[in-house]
Amino acid sequence: MSRKGKYFRFFTIINIATLVLIVITTGCSQKGGNGRNQYRTSVNAIVVETKDATKSLTVSGKIEGQHDVMLSFKSGGRVARVEVDEGDTVYKNDLIASLEQTDYYATYLQAQAAFNQAEADFQRTQQLYEDNLISTQALQQAETGYQNARASLMLAQSAMQGAYIRAPFDGIIALRNIDVMEMASPGVPYFQVVDMDTVRIKLSIGSEKIGLISEGTEVSIRLDARPGEIFTGVVDRVFPAADPSTGKFTVEVQMENTFLKLLPGMIAICNIVIERYDRAIVVPLKSVLMEEDQHYVFTISEGVAQRREVEVINVDDSIAVISSGLSEQDTLVVTGQDYIEDGSLVTCNLIGCELQDGDEQ
Repeated sequence: MSRKGKYFRFFTIINIATLVLIVITTGCSQKGGNGRNQYRTSVNAIVVETKDATKSLTVSGKIEGQHDVMLSFKSGGRVARVEVDEGDTVYKNDLIASLEQTDYYATYLQAQAAFNQAEADFQRTQQLYEDNLISTQALQQAETGYQNARASLMLAQSAMQGAYIRAPFDGIIALRNIDVMEMASPGVPYFQVVDMDTVRIKLSIGSEKIGLISEGTEVSIRLDARPGEIFTGVVDRVFPAADPSTGKFTVEVQMENTFLKLLPGMIAICNIVIERYDRAIVVPLKSVLMEEDQHYVFTISEGVAQRREVEVINVDDSIAVISSGLSEQDTLVVTGQDYIEDGSLVTCNLIGCELQDGDEQ
């Protein structure tokens, strides 16, 4: 090939490459070629799709155990044993703590001996009465002595049993407030046991929202103490009357505590689903602009931006649900819309979707 032919071929390739570059930079479409040499604003866009969406009410509350009790000794005395510490798991009837038993046991033995004697006297008196050897009054006195001795024995037994604290159900020790050799008073709470297999969260809901919540409603739960994890619960109870002091209604959410990740006192952020949208137009919130109380977006057709007014029916986190103004398969600007207006020429970069055959690019 001659040198002249080589140069001709080289410049032909350059010209073709230049034409391809011009075509690529004409926007989301190669149509509308009248503005091909005009300035174009670069924007990112997505193809609008429909999907199921929900509207949620966000409320926070503290996690509590399903069962939560404070435990105390029924008797007083010096602490002999403490079998648990805070955070320990206990099972029903496990021994938690006990008092020194010397005095209680001695009292019990005395009461038992007195009861045995009174019982024997009463039985002997009954036999004498049946043989008409004693009066009715003597029988009644023997019976009274027997009943008094029986009551004293029961009190001694109760006092001895009251020197022990046992777990009323399976749970976790949430509080321990006494040590060995300390003096314990009856009725003072020294231990807290919480059933954490199932937990509950009590939420306060205003009167304007309470009608949107019903028992069985699904609740999505996040915790600052467990970042990145999402838990699921259900509305277990909606209290029928408002709290007189706050005017708000109590809603109780219940959830399973798998692996005991949730602890009493943790703050839970609850998203209660109050409405569902089937096959709705759902777009990134950042794509929606506002002017004089009117929401609007920009779509792209043949490389030209078009302003459209839209009706937003719900905003949740970073998305917006649109009821009118957009259709499925519209090309929606999601970034760069602050730099364009209706009729602007744009260079469009489609993101968040894969183009199918026949789609404009």
